[in-house]
Amino acid sequence: MATRESEERYRILIEMAYQGVATLDGRGTITYVNPRLVAMLGFAEGELVGRPLFEFMAEPDQFSARTRFARLTATSKARCASSVTACTRMATWS
Repeated sequence: MATRESEERYRILIEMAYQGVATLDGRGTITYVNPRLVAMLGFAEGELVGRPLFEFMAEPDQFSARTRFARLTATSKARCASSVTACTRMATWS
């Protein structure tokens, strides 16, 4: 019961966060986006989930992001918070 309550609190926290949040699988594919990230980028959730995160980054940031991601995924249960410059639906970088 305590685990379920903890998971529910975490879900609410992420969904209500002012910052955009995404989770990735071990290949860098987006598995979840919160409503704020959807609003920030202007893409529908279904347009983001299932695609590589790196597709939505400005080219200058892609190499360093891929390098950091590879380093993090080399260890088990890696968790990371990072800021990147991303492409919005309007093809601008924010």
